[in-house]
Amino acid sequence: MARLSRLLTVLILTLLLSACMSAEPPQPDLTSLDVINNVEGDLIIRRQTEDIWVYTAYRKEASKNGLLVESESGIGVIDPPDNLDQAERLNALIEEYFNAKVNQVLWTGRIMSRQPVCQFYQNEGAEVFVLEAVSVNEGLKDVSVFRPNEQGLNFADKLLQPLCFRQDGSLEELHVSLWLEESQLLYAGPNLISPDIKMIMTPVYESLTWETIVNGLASAVPAPSIVVTNTGASGGVEIYEHTKSLILEREFTLNYGTVKLPLRTAFEDEELLSIFGKPEKIEESILGIGADTFIGSTIRTFTFNKSQVSLFAPSGGEKFWLSSVISKDPRFSTSRGINVGESLTLLMLKYPEAEPVPNEETDPGNMDYIYDHGTQGEYALFFEVRAGVIDEISLIYTLR
Repeated sequence: MARLSRLLTVLILTLLLSACMSAEPPQPDLTSLDVINNVEGDLIIRRQTEDIWVYTAYRKEASKNGLLVESESGIGVIDPPDNLDQAERLNALIEEYFNAKVNQVLWTGRIMSRQPVCQFYQNEGAEVFVLEAVSVNEGLKDVSVFRPNEQGLNFADKLLQPLCFRQDGSLEELHVSLWLEESQLLYAGPNLISPDIKMIMTPVYESLTWETIVNGLASAVPAPSIVVTNTGASGGVEIYEHTKSLILEREFTLNYGTVKLPLRTAFEDEELLSIFGKPEKIEESILGIGADTFIGSTIRTFTFNKSQVSLFAPSGGEKFWLSSVISKDPRFSTSRGINVGESLTLLMLKYPEAEPVPNEETDPGNMDYIYDHGTQGEYALFFEVRAGVIDEISLIYTLR
């Protein structure tokens, strides 16, 4: 009897152990999750819409962002991590939480050093999409190609519209964006800058090209939700507006060596003195009745050798901001690289939008020119040209 009891005990324990070993771990409930982290802490996945997620891969001080798009047949990854190790671990995280495999991968830019990551996904059986120009340039094999602005792309059971408003320049500067109409989501290249991200470096192209890209996106997709590729920042049309304000700021900035002087940026007196040294004189005036809504405002003007810098503070305001710089000093340069002493020919090349200031002069080589970026003179650069050479540059904000 005791022997039978021991056999029954062993049998029960065996059955229990077997049941425990064969039990599947519980599948995470994605409906209650908005953020997914890996154990190492260098991968974070955040929900953007019901079936679209933004991932961020941290590596040293840099980060890389992309999209995960859920579909019935698997997961589509847009712009995977650049590093193979992180790509493999992102893949494992996807299988663990989504209980699905990556079956499509898309790059909005070049492959280059990301070739091991591309090969990894191809070995996993995923369909890889790249720009046609990139495929041709890099000699990529076994990839599907797409062209921006010409065709929609079926990806992860969704229709994507690739958009690119830079038609020239190197492949590194294409910065293709993706419009997901069904989700009203614009996955934008690093042309757009979110208000909560400090802009360390502006895009590699000049303001005209930058503005063409931003205006092109805003015109094609007027009111989207936006995810920015290089920062992972999310937002709406305010990202368009902030980026346009940055373009305006860069256009109306004078450089003095490595120091940038943007219009309407706050400056302390001590900052100006540290930049230019001791002024020849400082004058201060308070605006009177004729200043309309600016009555009581203060203008403080510093006169240096060859330059005059004015700061403005509204009535009751504590901070002064830059309202004008007038200079004959060739050390000043505009954001497009124009200095005092440059020729009228170069001015017209760099600022084709500049127009002559109406006066009695008819000789183009002895006139003043204004560039206001369509602000009707509110923001303006003036170039005083004498004998075909720029004699003076003025950066001026007109109070309105």
